[in-house]
Amino acid sequence: MKLPYQTMPLRIVAYYALFAGLWILFSDRLLRFIVTDPERLTDLQTAKGGLFVAVTALLLHVVIRRFVEEVNRKEELLKERNEELCMVEEELRQQLDESELSHHELRESEENYRLLSAELEKRVRERTAALERANREMESFSYSVSHDLRAPLRHIDGFSRALLEDCAGQLDLQGKGYLTRICAAANRMGQLIDDLLQLASVSRSDLQRRSVSLSLLARTIAAELAGTDPERDVSFTIAEGVKGDGDPLLLRIVLENLLGNAWKYTGKKPRAVIEFGAVEGEEGRAFYVRDNGVGFDMAYVDKLFNPFQRLHAMDEFEGTGIGLATVRRVVERHGGRVWAEGMLGTGATIYFTLGETQPPADGDEG
Repeated sequence: MKLPYQTMPLRIVAYYALFAGLWILFSDRLLRFIVTDPERLTDLQTAKGGLFVAVTALLLHVVIRRFVEEVNRKEELLKERNEELCMVEEELRQQLDESELSHHELRESEENYRLLSAELEKRVRERTAALERANREMESFSYSVSHDLRAPLRHIDGFSRALLEDCAGQLDLQGKGYLTRICAAANRMGQLIDDLLQLASVSRSDLQRRSVSLSLLARTIAAELAGTDPERDVSFTIAEGVKGDGDPLLLRIVLENLLGNAWKYTGKKPRAVIEFGAVEGEEGRAFYVRDNGVGFDMAYVDKLFNPFQRLHAMDEFEGTGIGLATVRRVVERHGGRVWAEGMLGTGATIYFTLGETQPPADGDEG
């Protein structure tokens, strides 16, 4: 398709031919009709020819000038477009260079990332292997402690009791008191070994999560505690239908420790109240064990869940200080956390979560 200014020369020729033809045709006839003198006619025809040349020259000048101006305008426009295209081309070239650079950097980044996802996998395998070795060593150590320490303790306890029974007549009151303390210390040492073994076992045992009826579990443990001292006046309030998503064996250890502590620390109350239930909070569902026992000073709450930390003297309440540390270990293995609230003389409440995103589906009764 031709542009308008490209057809301009052809249009000029057409206009000129049309004008010249019409001029010659009509002007000659008009002169013959007006002038009859041959000499006079020749002069007028000569003047007409000059006029024709002048007029056509003027018209050609005007048309060609317009044509040139149009061409110049188109050339300027074309020049501007060409400059724009050059700029776009330069930008595209820069973008292409940047794209190639980015692509190269991306390849390098991917390679570095691959070498890093590989290095981390190697380190994870090494750490896992080291952890497995440490667990095996811990298990071996636990069995060694269980076997090597229990035998001397049994001897100490056995010979002490034998002295009390067989040689009671040869011992004064002070000697009998010493032997009684030796037996009590041996028993406490045995309980401490049992608690340490339990703390170690909850750290390495496999976690088998499923829906567990904590209400049923709490009622079972409460009945067992009540059977150890039927004379005590203790009121258990166990919420119905409380379920948790966790390992059944480990959750039993948690409730045994928490309900056992509540039973122990309400021992001096004429009418003890122990409660188990669940509440909804910012972290989701939280389970709790509450009692109206001796409580504790909140200034020392940070020590409560550390091993061997006791907030009461041994002559007040027996224990090894391992129970709540075991509770924390089990709860943390489930992805939850444990905390306490209390006040001296009014009781304590221990809360714990199990890292649940939502309450487990009903499946167990209780």
